[in-house]
Amino acid sequence: MDAADLAAWYAPALAPGGAAWLEDRHRVPATLRTVAMALGQAPRRVGTAPLPTPAPGWPRGWRVDQAVRVDLARSLGAADLDTLFATADAEELVALYQGLAFLPQASPARAAEGVRSNLATVFRAVALDNPYPAAHLDEGAFNQLVLKAVFTGSDLDRIHGLRPRWNPELQRMLSDLVRERTAAHRPIDPRVLTLLG
Repeated sequence: MDAADLAAWYAPALAPGGAAWLEDRHRVPATLRTVAMALGQAPRRVGTAPLPTPAPGWPRGWRVDQAVRVDLARSLGAADLDTLFATADAEELVALYQGLAFLPQASPARAAEGVRSNLATVFRAVALDNPYPAAHLDEGAFNQLVLKAVFTGSDLDRIHGLRPRWNPELQRMLSDLVRERTAAHRPIDPRVLTLLG
């Protein structure tokens, strides 16, 4: 998934005038300030139409403004991108985290921070329908993502790479969780039992 793929995906859904506005943004030198301002303006300028899922493995549930925000963020260096994450509002954060696979300058530490977020929308943006964690997080961080998904009642089927990334420590953690919930007479997600075999 590269910049051309991303632009081709969202281009048909741009609101009237959105393409011209975006072209102007790409002509302006990309600094933290100009990109941050553009991210704030994006929903009003390009619209919020939903985007289709063009192929298996592609993100689902995105809007055109979210894809444009990710495209704009691609122009920043790693340090400025980190600052953008630190200063973004909640809606911008969701777009940036769900777009990690399109941001080659992003670090796995950034994804791990999203997993630890107290904002449910941010956590879901990292954890669900996102190929980045399975491809880049180390075992410990990926296991924490799965455990938090179970605790928050997230749909485990939407975690990319869960079966290929399955490991003995994750097996142990989820087995312990099942035992604790069984002892406390608390419900257990049947998908967890299926994964544990």
